[in-house]
Amino acid sequence: IHGEWMGFLKVSARGLEVLRELVARLLADPATRANADMGALLRALVADGHEVRVLYTKGNWIDVDSMKDALDAGNFR
Repeated sequence: IHGEWMGFLKVSARGLEVLRELVARLLADPATRANADMGALLRALVADGHEVRVLYTKGNWIDVDSMKDALDAGNFR
């Protein structure tokens, strides 16, 4: 693994239209809906011939998935 989805996605007005159409198409299929995640959406965009650019960042990031993680983050330096 070279990176992790951080939750940021920037799209153009046309890109938003493309995403809405693609999400509707993907969620119409029950098998796809059961395994839907951001990685699947990005792979589908690429498979449909759309460009996906990745911006790598460096620095201090912390993964917060629970209240305990949020409280522990207060001690992060």
